Parts: sequence; structure tokens; C-alpha cells
Amino acid sequence: MIPIPEGLERRLLSSIDRWDRRECLTKGLAGALAAVLLAVGLTARLAAPAVQPARDSFTDPLAAYQEAGKALELLVENLERGLTIIDNPTDNE
Repeated sequence: MIPIPEGLERRLLSSIDRWDRRECLTKGLAGALAAVLLAVGLTARLAAPAVQPARDSFTDPLAAYQEAGKALELLVENLERGLTIIDNPTDNE
């Protein structure tokens, strides 16, 4: 039979009590931190200025259509230039 050291039970109970206190403290701090973060987030959200809805930049649909066409032509032109550079890398040095 293995002898049990004297005072082992008292030391184990003391350690368990310390773990319980530490766990309660940790949970309490985590809860307090969560409450603070929630309060800060809500305050920031409520203090933020209201976002204005987007407005149309053109009142004339024909002018908007023409500008969209110009933008797409510019996109295609730059895309073709980029593809040419990729296809012929030695021509652009």
C-alpha cells in the first residue's frame, strides 16, 4: 500500500478553492469586458452620422447612357492594352 503524504487532502482542497476563485474572477472580467465593448459599439453606432442615400448623377437618361458607353469603351481599351502586354512581354521592354 502506498502511503498518502500528510496534509495532502488539505493542500488539494486549497488548490481547488484557488482555481474556483480564479475561474470566477476570469468569468467576471470577461463579462465586464464584453459589456464595455457592447456599450462602446452601441455608442459609436448611435453617434455615427446618418448616411445619405445615393443620388443619380444624371437627370437625363440619354446622357447617362452615353457616359456609360464611354466608360465601357475606356475599359475595353485598357483591357486590350493589358492583354497585349501579357501576350508579348518582350515587345514592351
